[in-house]
Amino acid sequence: MTQTDKQKTGLMPQTELFEDKVVFSISEKTYKLDIIKMTAFIFIDRCYVHLDRTDDSFVVTLTGKEPLSAKELEALQGEFLNELLNQAVRKQIGKENSKIREMIVAKALLSATRANSAIPAGARPEPEQVRPWDDVSQEEQDELDKLLNEIESEIENDPDGIGTSWDDKFKSEEKPEDKKPEDKKK
Repeated sequence: MTQTDKQKTGLMPQTELFEDKVVFSISEKTYKLDIIKMTAFIFIDRCYVHLDRTDDSFVVTLTGKEPLSAKELEALQGEFLNELLNQAVRKQIGKENSKIREMIVAKALLSATRANSAIPAGARPEPEQVRPWDDVSQEEQDELDKLLNEIESEIENDPDGIGTSWDDKFKSEEKPEDKKPEDKKK
């Protein structure tokens, strides 16, 4: 497939280089607007990003905040395109893992409220019957339990003392040399 064929199918964006900017189009079928916006946000510290739209594609204009050569503009476009792919993959992974992430947070919060609750056991309200993790497969539940057990064992072991309170960590035990001399009355 030639470069022109790739541009026609949307696999490779049509690019125009100007003296101080690079302009290229991205097919809406390839990347949605939210992915393009996330990518643009990453680049706003390095260049000015202008987004426009045609019938079936988005037009991206990258202008360097400082003068850039043609080679640097092409490299900037390449980095932008790579980041588009990165953001698309991140969104997909987030979508696929959303249920397990919600279950971990829900179980962690429930566990924390039960363990650290100052409310006496008899006065606690009954937990809701429907929990966010009830509709998952046994395999997902087993994996979640395994992860939570690992987290709990790390918290219990706590070799770095992260879970230690400030008072416990910096509790000063009086040393003999730190004691004030007592007034001796004769």
